Amino acid sequence: MIEDKVQRNLCFGCGACFSICPSNAINMVEDEQGFLIPKVDYNKCTKCGLCVKSCPVYKTKRDNLKPIELAYAVKSKYSKGCASGGAFSELALYWLNSGGYVAGTVWNENFVPEIIVTNKLSDLERMKCSKYVQASSGNSFKMTLELLKANERVLYCGTPCQIAGLYAFLGKDYDYLCTVEILCHAGGSPKAWKKYIEFANKKYNKKLVDCKMQAAKDKVTLYFDDGEQIVERLYSENEYVGLYMSGKTKRSSCTNCPFMGRIRNADFIIGDIWAKWAEQKRKDGISLLILNSDKSHKIFEQIEWDYIQPFDINSPKNSPLNKINDNIPLPHPDREECFNKLKNNSNFEDIISDKKVALLNFNYPRDNYGALLLAYAMEQIVKKMGYEPYTINYYKNPMTMDFDPQGATWKFREKYLNLYGFYMDKSGLYKLNEIFRTFIFGSDIIWKQTREYVYFADWCTGLNRLIAYAASFSNKKMPKKDDYKKLCMRRFDKVSVREKSAIEICKEYAGINAEHVIDPTLLLNKEDYQRIIDDGYSQIPQGDYVVYYTFWNINPYDIKLKLPVYNLFKDEFNKTRTFGQWLNMLKNSKCVITASFHGVCFALLYNKPFIYVRKPDEDNERIMSLFEKFGLKKNCIVNSVDEITRDLAFRDINWDEINCKISEFKDYSYNWLKSALESPPTNKKSMQKTHYKLNILGIKIKIKRPMKKCREL
Repeated sequence: MIEDKVQRNLCFGCGACFSICPSNAINMVEDEQGFLIPKVDYNKCTKCGLCVKSCPVYKTKRDNLKPIELAYAVKSKYSKGCASGGAFSELALYWLNSGGYVAGTVWNENFVPEIIVTNKLSDLERMKCSKYVQASSGNSFKMTLELLKANERVLYCGTPCQIAGLYAFLGKDYDYLCTVEILCHAGGSPKAWKKYIEFANKKYNKKLVDCKMQAAKDKVTLYFDDGEQIVERLYSENEYVGLYMSGKTKRSSCTNCPFMGRIRNADFIIGDIWAKWAEQKRKDGISLLILNSDKSHKIFEQIEWDYIQPFDINSPKNSPLNKINDNIPLPHPDREECFNKLKNNSNFEDIISDKKVALLNFNYPRDNYGALLLAYAMEQIVKKMGYEPYTINYYKNPMTMDFDPQGATWKFREKYLNLYGFYMDKSGLYKLNEIFRTFIFGSDIIWKQTREYVYFADWCTGLNRLIAYAASFSNKKMPKKDDYKKLCMRRFDKVSVREKSAIEICKEYAGINAEHVIDPTLLLNKEDYQRIIDDGYSQIPQGDYVVYYTFWNINPYDIKLKLPVYNLFKDEFNKTRTFGQWLNMLKNSKCVITASFHGVCFALLYNKPFIYVRKPDEDNERIMSLFEKFGLKKNCIVNSVDEITRDLAFRDINWDEINCKISEFKDYSYNWLKSALESPPTNKKSMQKTHYKLNILGIKIKIKRPMKKCREL
């Protein structure tokens, strides 16, 4: 019956059908994802149809209720040991002290949540704090009905679907019944929770016996059999909560929830207050309490609250409020993969392993070999560390790029980069927060003074790991004051820079600590680039030759080295060379003449003598930092090709010594990035509104500037 009428993605596992079945033909069993679903024994089924009639999907008490208007911020004297302000504890105590029964969620003997009905004060402690696992209603519906028929008073607390299921099961409201609806985040998989318990036992080498989750206070307290208590940060340190909050373990029907929004079933609605004004109060303990019936108003007036403040729940000042609005959570793209791991009985380490890493750099389809080989190098290094790299396909002005699908640049990007999406402005990037938990920004000059805010990660929100690898400011000059940019930089979990001088800039400008690391192109070995050379046309000139690679036109006949001189950028037919040919020609040359930072990097990689031609008005910070780190002689830096001589071009270089320094710096940088990828992520608040202080005639005035109006530099 119920199996035929209710689709799996619409079943909430409330247990109303199980509770009402007169022939006990229905059992609640775990599906492959760990959620309870009704299973009908057709040998017992009489086809009475009560199971379908009691399903809250078809029958729910909603039409005669008024929309939510008034809400209270309350705090109970018992808030210290509660998830937030202790609203439920206060209501439950009032109910128990007046001789009633309370139905609430506890960890049962199998350490999974279950709703019990009790009149014992000692059970209240077990009901405190959140449990981000879908609870079984057990026999609580039947017990509630029996008590109500005996004129006993019952306070029933559950999720919106459970309250809807209770009303559907009862068939009517009762004067002695009062319901409390918890604003939930969707039901978490009990199977995933059981895997986490095994993981926690192994991690701490002891047995987990209790767990208290307190979202408003951002902590999880783990209780072990030896009496030890371990406190973890809820969002950034507890592995189960991190997995649950990502949406990967939530019940599929929760994405179609008909019980959320501003028309509610219960007498009371409780939850955390996430309004901006309540931020400090939330840390001290405060609950959202909504009165949704005449019954709730009468009870509310009988309780002495430690703190109470009414507020207009419809005011924009109180946004965002936890699941009051009709914001249906979308399924996570990796949800199916996560549940496949559960189905295959994977351990929790494998389940929480999110190996996807988003890379944001200058991978534009333009003729810049260094920038694109850098993007390639970042992917290869991240892949070597055991992760799945995705290069975000972002460039703001596509019409200025080289869109020749037959061109070398276009072909290289399509063949060698794992490009993700196509984004031309910041608005599209926000969706990436639902796909990725780790973002690496860089390398190259991503933090140049005129660079847009996109490269400062102002669009990243949620429980994300933000890493800047080998970021560059281009020069030693301190950036112009920009409070918004500073705030963005401080949100990064780990920061490394490409130039040594940038360490001081990060410290003085934004107050953050940064490490000096090597450019990504030098993180790879020369063998790692051989694939590109071997894959395509990479013919090189016969005999000895010299190559030059600059971004402005020079006359090769001005380079008087008594050897043929070839342009690395274009061939004799003015056609852009393939990346394989670019690498192969540089690799086999006798000397590299370049005005490119990455031209120097690849000359070092292939141990080629090089001459750096200084650009006009350039402070050479990128080059000077490289020279200082590897002990290179500065006499190979010239102002024009006229200064190039054979002695300078074909000078003896102690490559063993230089390679040793490169290897040491490479190992340090590799370990830094590996450690950054393994570090716990932190929750990133939205940057939509940022406070600024103006000083006008000595008077400080605070203003707010919405992110969408922030000037894109």
